[in-house]
Amino acid sequence: MATRLLLIDENVKFRNSVKRSLAREIPDLVVYEYDPNVDGIPTRNFNWQTYELVMLDHKWAKAHDMGWLREIKNNPEFPALIMFIGSRWGAANEARMLGADETLKKRELTPAQLTSTIDFALRYAQTRRKHHDLEMRESTGPSIPGYRIINKLAEGGMSSIYLARREQDNEMVVIKILYSESIEDETFVDRFLKEYELISKINDPNVLKIYEESYSEEFMYMVLEYFPNGDLHRRIAAKQGLPLATALQYLIQIATGLQAIHSRGVIHRDLKPSNIMFRADDSLAIIDFGISKELAIADELTSDNMVMGTVGYMSPEAGQGKKVDARSDFYSLGIIFYEMLTGKKPYIGRDPADVVLKHVKAPIPWLPEKYKQVQGLFEIMVAKDPDNRFQSATRLIEFVESRFADLLAMKVTEKDQSVSNN
Repeated sequence: MATRLLLIDENVKFRNSVKRSLAREIPDLVVYEYDPNVDGIPTRNFNWQTYELVMLDHKWAKAHDMGWLREIKNNPEFPALIMFIGSRWGAANEARMLGADETLKKRELTPAQLTSTIDFALRYAQTRRKHHDLEMRESTGPSIPGYRIINKLAEGGMSSIYLARREQDNEMVVIKILYSESIEDETFVDRFLKEYELISKINDPNVLKIYEESYSEEFMYMVLEYFPNGDLHRRIAAKQGLPLATALQYLIQIATGLQAIHSRGVIHRDLKPSNIMFRADDSLAIIDFGISKELAIADELTSDNMVMGTVGYMSPEAGQGKKVDARSDFYSLGIIFYEMLTGKKPYIGRDPADVVLKHVKAPIPWLPEKYKQVQGLFEIMVAKDPDNRFQSATRLIEFVESRFADLLAMKVTEKDQSVSNN
């Protein structure tokens, strides 16, 4: 498989010169150009692990506060990093402090220096990964044919979540592991298999993709889509609320995912910001169907009147243990919409029971004055009586698109987001 190089530089002529030289000297190297003037400043959430090698200018990286490179390079799957430096004394040390594996003087660059430095950096990165793999094999990390485990993302009471690389195409995936002690619990296994069945029959860009479900003597596992740009919860927390245009755009995408889910006879039942994930292109998808319930089939795994979900986003009927349908998901989406705009949940209580009571009985809160144009939309989504909410995702989408077309078409910049609530 060809080695992938990401070349980040503002100077088009310089990028072209490097590409021509590499085409002659290392023909099996695939060079991807990145122009910050066009593509923007890459962040720590950029999909770095798509590449085996990154080259960028040290002075430029320093000027744009990319000091976090050093931190995220602790991940053994981060590509080899070469920085171009000037002739100033100490520049090489500064570049290494910023995370560079190797440096090259930009104005004294020769084809021989370029190829030898790239070879050394790639070998160094490979050695780093082998060392990490040895540590992983000596740890309790699982071994799954066709996948290379990178690190553990989360640990639950009966399952673990790992980040892995699929060997056949070098793509990043997430693997959910159910270990042997959990396999003995038939109820938990039924839930695990049901989650796979629910997700695998839904094919929509705003819903998590599931690739495989299998088992070994020691565990069962499920291979899922990887989301490098994190979740909506972290995005809201980082901004203390989002611009109205962004919130409406996310609302439409989430509603589109719910439309696909509901069309398959499934209710999510635990919709919340941490279950909304972002891909490298910033499109979002709904995840975590662990407590989903099929509409058309009686769920024998859930006891009657059992409260399930996250209380901060729970519909009044769910909080009371009543029968729920798709409209319960619209209520949760309404709560998420409020939080996207304000940076906080509408109902806060002394304990979970108090929060549930407020969902049932407390008046619907008012959005800040600057968001008064969407107060009506919010009130329909979080109506206490399900009959007063949107009756389908299609109707919700039509409502938003017909009344807020101008905001949905608006392109919101990073600067706009950072000052949205100032």
